[in-house]
Amino acid sequence: MIEKKRRRLRAYPAEMPLVCLVRAESLKNLARCLERAGVNNGSLYFNGRLCLGISVRTKELKRLLPEICEHSEAVCIGDLYRELLAEHGSVLIGSGAVTVLNSSH
Repeated sequence: MIEKKRRRLRAYPAEMPLVCLVRAESLKNLARCLERAGVNNGSLYFNGRLCLGISVRTKELKRLLPEICEHSEAVCIGDLYRELLAEHGSVLIGSGAVTVLNSSH
């Protein structure tokens, strides 16, 4: 009897949404780190603390996560966190936050 190998389907989204809770003094360092990694999107919110919502390519997440965590107090992964933040937080920079933070002095 011939045994058939089962193939596994590995599906995941192309991009993963993250919310980084950041102290004001670490925000520029996080933005610089993200820009070097090619992440230029994002929105900056205030909800009792500064929160940077970004999307990172899922394939790059494993490599970037240690560096992102180094400059953040906490990192929340998933769509739900960005939706809650957008609903309950105040928008400081609506889009392109990483680029804006790196261009300001």
